[in-house]
Amino acid sequence: MSIKPQVLDLISLVESGQMLEAITKYYGENTAMQENVSPPTVGFAENYAREAAFYGSLKALKFNLVSVVVEGDRAAINWVFDYTTADGKQYRMDEIAIQTWRDGRLSTSATSTIRHRWLSLPNVAGDWRRVAGGRRLATLGRAIGSMRNPSGCVSL
Repeated sequence: MSIKPQVLDLISLVESGQMLEAITKYYGENTAMQENVSPPTVGFAENYAREAAFYGSLKALKFNLVSVVVEGDRAAINWVFDYTTADGKQYRMDEIAIQTWRDGRLSTSATSTIRHRWLSLPNVAGDWRRVAGGRRLATLGRAIGSMRNPSGCVSL
């Protein structure tokens, strides 16, 4: 049985700003979430608390779906999300979440995330460049397609 309806509903909830509702609805009691090389966070309560603390620390957050693939009980979701921290710093994260679902709930999710900090600079000829330490940054976003920042910002 495909979990595509649940995955699409989770995406809809997240894109509409209802991240904690998505967690409540779709995370299993023993969900294990692992980000990059960090140790996994295991358990519904632990994951909910971690995510609530992160979302609660932000001034603004916007998730955008780039792509999704669902096959059987596994899904791969590519998100790009922009957020602003309480101190006004802006970030863009490009994340791929590889998920395994059991009985209609998320069982495991491993994510790989690339984070950029945006610094507002004058828009030169309507273009922007991702730069880090004087070098152009090769990112997953560039690999899957051009990412344009309409505010004319540069990633550092």
